[in-house]
Amino acid sequence: MISHLSREELIREYSPSSQCPESVEYYLSRYRQLSQRARNTLKVYENLSYGDKRDNILDLFPPVQRGSPLVVFIHGGYWQETDHKTAAMMAENCIASGYGFAALHYTLAPEGSIDEMIGECEKALFWLAQESATYGFFTANIRLIGHSAGAHLVAMMLTRSGKRFQSAGVRIDKAILISGIYDLRPILQTPVNGALGLLRDDIEPLSPIYHLPPKNITYEIVVSEHDTTEFIRQSFYYAELLRCNGYQARFRIVGNHNHFDVLMADNLI
Repeated sequence: MISHLSREELIREYSPSSQCPESVEYYLSRYRQLSQRARNTLKVYENLSYGDKRDNILDLFPPVQRGSPLVVFIHGGYWQETDHKTAAMMAENCIASGYGFAALHYTLAPEGSIDEMIGECEKALFWLAQESATYGFFTANIRLIGHSAGAHLVAMMLTRSGKRFQSAGVRIDKAILISGIYDLRPILQTPVNGALGLLRDDIEPLSPIYHLPPKNITYEIVVSEHDTTEFIRQSFYYAELLRCNGYQARFRIVGNHNHFDVLMADNLI
């Protein structure tokens, strides 16, 4: 899956806001409003520590009924922006649908490497499994959702630790990957890499297209109608890669939404 665009074209294509009518800050402000509304109206345990680092924290909204499944959301921000406080915009819908909801944070670049971020997300999932009885959810039925860079982290986390999750009693029934990046090669040629510091030798180990995740999970690869051509291409390719290798994988385009407001679309979970 090689893109033959010029550097200028790549920079535009890997700038999701280039297809949006509003500024990025407009959408982040909306995320914050919806996330705060969820914290004001739902029971929530804030800033729970799942690891030793400062940003190894999460907000957990327990399910209404004990023993219900859990949605775990990993935010985007090109591995270098936003946090869990802007990532609870889906909490109200998840709780209303009978799930608990956890919004994870992780160490951002340049302080953290992508490799370290993957490991931190893995650690968070194991921590949630250990604490399930305390907070009332069922770790044998977890749904992972990742957006943008978060979709990449979910895909890589499953590739690396899918079997370890199973042995620890963590059963992931579905992974919903929204507007993700699965081939990091184009990122080398964009300003995004300034904070990441990726080298060519990093690309294959850190790109989901070079690795296959566990098969006993349903994969939903989602993009918005107004994502850029490259974001749509990457998602379609990854979905086809999974399908061609015998996975239960569905590619879906959410109409009338863009890279940012797709998280406010109906029926994502």
